[in-house]
Amino acid sequence: MQISLILDIKTQANLWKWANKTMAVKLGIVSPDLRKAGACDDVRWKQLTHQGNRAFNDGDFAEASDLYDTALQEAVRLLERALKGAQIEAVPILVISHHNAAENWQALDKPDKAVQHFRAAFDRIVGIAESDAAPFPLRAACVRDLSHVMSPLISALSETGASEKTIAQLVTRARRVALNLPNPSPGQTRH
Repeated sequence: MQISLILDIKTQANLWKWANKTMAVKLGIVSPDLRKAGACDDVRWKQLTHQGNRAFNDGDFAEASDLYDTALQEAVRLLERALKGAQIEAVPILVISHHNAAENWQALDKPDKAVQHFRAAFDRIVGIAESDAAPFPLRAACVRDLSHVMSPLISALSETGASEKTIAQLVTRARRVALNLPNPSPGQTRH
C-alpha cells in the first residue's frame, strides 16, 4: 500500500523555514534575520555543552571542566541579554550549565565545589525572580525552573553535612519566591 502525502503551500513553506533554520543551527550558519531575532543565540552554548558532555562521558574531567566553565560563561552572557529583554530561554541554560559543572566536580570527588555551583544557580534564579527590574517572563521562568535547582541542591547539601536549618532556610526562600510572584504589569506579558 502506497501512501501519498500532499501538503498545502502554506504547510510546505513552514516546513521549509523550519528545515532551513534547523540546518543553519546545526551547521553554525545563521542568517542575520534569525540572529537578530535571537532564535540562534544559544548555538555556541550548545556546542560547548555537547563537547563538555563528550569529554565527561570519555572520563576526561579536566577537559570537561574547561568546556563546562566556558559554557557557563556563555550562559551568563545569554542571561544578561535576557535581563535586557531578549527572548532567550536563558534560565534553563544557566541551570544546566551549573549542573554540568557540579556533576563534573562530583565525579572528581569535590562535593564542596559541586555545592557551590548548585548554590550559585539557586541564588541567581531566586534573585532574578525576586527582582522587580527583571522582565516578567524571565521572572516566571525562574519560578518555573526552581524545582530543577532545589532538588540537586538539597541532595548535595545533605551529602556534605549541611544543617537542617540551612536547608530549611533555602526551602523557605524558594517557597516565598514561588508564592509571591505577582501578575505581570500592564506592559509585560506571560509567554
